[in-house]
Amino acid sequence: MRKAAPLTLFFFLSLMPASIVAAQTVGGLSLDALIEQLNDGLPVTRAMAAMQLAACRVRCTAALPAVRQKFAEGNDETMVNVALSRAIVCLDPQGDVSDIVDYLIRVVDGGLNGQDDRQLERAIQALGEAGPRASVAIPVLQAAQNHWAGSVKNDAFAALQKIQGGRY
Repeated sequence: MRKAAPLTLFFFLSLMPASIVAAQTVGGLSLDALIEQLNDGLPVTRAMAAMQLAACRVRCTAALPAVRQKFAEGNDETMVNVALSRAIVCLDPQGDVSDIVDYLIRVVDGGLNGQDDRQLERAIQALGEAGPRASVAIPVLQAAQNHWAGSVKNDAFAALQKIQGGRY
């Protein structure tokens, strides 16, 4: 008896709806396991889970309520909240993210004023992911283009292009 080639399995999976395939594993973990990790005792684990969900994008929209709830609690470290913000923006590409954008603007503004620049680049990138929904962030992103770090300048430029549809 001949074994089925791996290509056969790939073909079979390609016929399945993406939500079913994604619901099984994301980065080697089940979607439920990633959602559970949002409540882990270690901030870095919570942030990594949010980053993996952001990378999964709309295929993992089932996680959106849990991510939104965790963000709404508002009592986590900046690193985690920025990762949760990016996950929300990526999981819900058409939804209202004005609360997320406002939070990210505060993080960028704080980073530019030397309060917490560790998450500055990630916050700028998340604003770019929000696209035109983050148009209120244009002034702070323009200010970020004057930052001393080239990576911050580049991220700000890329975010402005995404927000303004490549017109910057």
